[in-house]
Amino acid sequence: MDELAGLRGVYFDEIFFTEDPVAGSRLSANLLTVEISRQNSNLQQVKHRLAKKVREAGGNALVGFRYGQRSHSIFAQVLTFKWDSESWYGEGYAARVGDQTHMRVDGSDGSSSGGPPAHS
Repeated sequence: MDELAGLRGVYFDEIFFTEDPVAGSRLSANLLTVEISRQNSNLQQVKHRLAKKVREAGGNALVGFRYGQRSHSIFAQVLTFKWDSESWYGEGYAARVGDQTHMRVDGSDGSSSGGPPAHS
């Protein structure tokens, strides 16, 4: 387990992943999501794709990280020709953790609706 600015998490591809919502900082407006529905995929592939999205957003951390496997409905398997019965998924918000400013990664001031509220 690693630590960044008092948060517990892990580093992967130089991005800090934490399940914590990061009290006192502002998060990106949009939830970043990844789903991999091919055989032999794993959590590391999900983290790799999420880390790339966080970097593209200008962040150094993914906060509120959630992940797991979801099963496909029989219709999804048949109609989309999925080889596996389950997909790995991951989601969270890009953030800059450890900065004194705690600015939103998307550059906004956090006043727009539709995104998560700033945590205090």
